[in-house]
Amino acid sequence: MTPLSRLKISLVLAFTILLVLVPGCINKEEKSSGLVPISPEPNEEQFRPISLDEALISMNNLDSREGGATNATTPLYFIKGRNVNSDGKAEQWIFGTELNKDYYFILVESNRQVLIPFEGKMPQEKIEADRIMKPSALILKNRGYIIEKLGKDNQLPLLNLELNNNIYTVTLSIGTIDKILSFNAFSGEPL
Repeated sequence: MTPLSRLKISLVLAFTILLVLVPGCINKEEKSSGLVPISPEPNEEQFRPISLDEALISMNNLDSREGGATNATTPLYFIKGRNVNSDGKAEQWIFGTELNKDYYFILVESNRQVLIPFEGKMPQEKIEADRIMKPSALILKNRGYIIEKLGKDNQLPLLNLELNNNIYTVTLSIGTIDKILSFNAFSGEPL
């Protein structure tokens, strides 16, 4: 098994654990849960899908008095958008990052953020958020290709989008089958 395969398996396992643990624990403030709520209660802003740029700003503007420890130079190793729409906006963004030599996932929604310690390894390559093609541009550029491969009736479905090692992976789950497309993160060209 190659190191890349082991990394992909560990990331899939980590997100499976996240998807199982987070919904039941997201509002718990106990240290034993492993979650460090940054803003556990949704603020007054109504929940809405947000762009990657909005999520990055939200992550980078966390106030240290509220437990936040990120800033504009926080290294990113992994980005996932859940239920990304045709405008490139997601219901939730998940960032894999390193803070004080420890790894974390930061879940960002329009009205809250949650910091989750992660004991595994992150991908080796850091993401240069200012150099990658934004999800909205990626979807716009490849709309026809994505609809041809994943869509129904010329409609672009909600997608899951991951970025690591300079590759965007777009996934559409249909029942028990996942359809997956990959793109170069800088050019947006299909791989």
